[in-house]
Amino acid sequence: MSEKKAIIKELSADISRLNEKNLFEILPDIEKSNCLSGLEANTKYAIIISAYCDILEGIVNE
Repeated sequence: MSEKKAIIKELSADISRLNEKNLFEILPDIEKSNCLSGLEANTKYAIIISAYCDILEGIVNE
């Protein structure tokens, strides 16, 4: 769960990037994040997509 929080923080830091690009355009940059090192590719994608959805749904600010 700490990985997801770190990804949410990283994504939230650049909201304009989220508004201008789709997830698949920014995925390669986020995938290289240090907090995700050592995880399998599918796990990385699941964490990133889940964090992205949370931001879109506004759950992060609750």
